[in-house]
Amino acid sequence: MRGCHEDTESADTIAAVTREKIRSMTVFDRVLDRVLVAFGYASSSIGRGGRSPLRLRIVIAVLLLVSVLPSVAISLISIPSETSFEDLRDGRYRSLGWLRLEGDLRAAGRAEDGRYLYALHDPADDAVAVTVYAPGPLPTGATQVTGQQRNDTRLPGTFDSFYADATTEPARHDPWLLIALPALLALLLLLGERIGYPVIRDESRSAMLAAAPLRPGEEIVARWSGQIGSDDVPAGEARACSIAVDDEGGVALVHIRDERGSRHVRVSRTTPKVIGRVCRTNGCRPGIEVHGTGSDILIELDSTAERDRLAASVL
Repeated sequence: MRGCHEDTESADTIAAVTREKIRSMTVFDRVLDRVLVAFGYASSSIGRGGRSPLRLRIVIAVLLLVSVLPSVAISLISIPSETSFEDLRDGRYRSLGWLRLEGDLRAAGRAEDGRYLYALHDPADDAVAVTVYAPGPLPTGATQVTGQQRNDTRLPGTFDSFYADATTEPARHDPWLLIALPALLALLLLLGERIGYPVIRDESRSAMLAAAPLRPGEEIVARWSGQIGSDDVPAGEARACSIAVDDEGGVALVHIRDERGSRHVRVSRTTPKVIGRVCRTNGCRPGIEVHGTGSDILIELDSTAERDRLAASVL
């Protein structure tokens, strides 16, 4: 009895964990659906549902230029290279030219040629210092100096000499995140174009394999968009219709009847199909995308059970 009780508790625990995983996946899928729909809808709105692809390309190109041009301009502006006392000591500054060095600046009088003399001490080790020559007075204490390393007379206790600019070049903090934002938007629009709108999310077919196909002559209520011969219905203007399917062996004959008449599409059972949910800005509906001769159809249904039965009829 005890072993049976333990097995029951273990089964209950597994079931609880499974339910929690399914709930987490559902929340994740819903968030992902909304994100993908936002990308797809933005691209579709700019490109007018695929009718103005050039307009979308121009917007993407402009956004990329807004990011690229400031980046190029910033890269052409010379700035001092950040340098440490260790870099100076190890000679890792020689190819850098204009340098920036931070430390504790202490006045040391004037040189024979009238230049101002300072000792710049390493904040991490007061015994490490360099001699600084400046054309004018510099603020002392914890500060930064910019300039060039030169071989010149050094003050006692210093290991190198540094020629400072008359005015220290201020540190530059370029807003790279802001500069990159237009390029990021351009990439998201490209992603949205690839995703399309509405967004079709494929789902597992395991449940569909067990669903019963539609009976001969049985109709289900649906909405369709896409192309059937010369009849083209935009995705945002899906038409209410009824769907029926006749089994013709290797081919499913799909009957679509709406206010404008009936259409008959022969769908090969081996043709790739996307079965899942169709997501728009106002939510997701069960759907299936099928392709026949001269036809590309997106069918949206009211329930998952009806979608699975329709899928079983055309697979």
